[in-house]
Amino acid sequence: MNALAPNELVGLSTEMLDRLMPMHMIVSATGHIRHSARTLEKLRPDDGLTGHRFLEVFELRRPRNIRNIKDLRLYGPGPLRLWLRDQPDVPFKGLCIPLPDQSGLLINLSFGIAAAEAVVHFDLGARDFPATDLTIEMLYLVEAKEAVMKESRNLIERLNSAKTQAEEQAFSDTFL
Repeated sequence: MNALAPNELVGLSTEMLDRLMPMHMIVSATGHIRHSARTLEKLRPDDGLTGHRFLEVFELRRPRNIRNIKDLRLYGPGPLRLWLRDQPDVPFKGLCIPLPDQSGLLINLSFGIAAAEAVVHFDLGARDFPATDLTIEMLYLVEAKEAVMKESRNLIERLNSAKTQAEEQAFSDTFL
């Protein structure tokens, strides 16, 4: 097997992986984050993720029995549920894939159902998600639904006001 360059994984450069998966990271066999894609770096603008130990930055909630990177490697490939330790308000879903030759892990994250909160919390935009991800379309639908619900509430309020006004007028009219 040919050895890949340090910035390549399965023949793809880290730049290519960043475009395909803007929320992925490469974790070394020692547990250090060797590379994190652009969206993940936005989550911690002051300190970033690269160079930190994965299990010191992220709290792994599922699977529960993972104590170190070796356990995580033996667990993978598999789904993860995790949080940033310094920002526990936004949960992540993830997928962990062991890399060949015991070289570490590829972990790809997503916000899942918490995408709307994450967009606001981390000031994310369309470029922070993969082009194939439906998150942006979902967020547009959420926004459209909120606009329709607001308009519906305004209409109901106007109808109730008109009804109250009509009832008051009906009681105050004098009959001849």
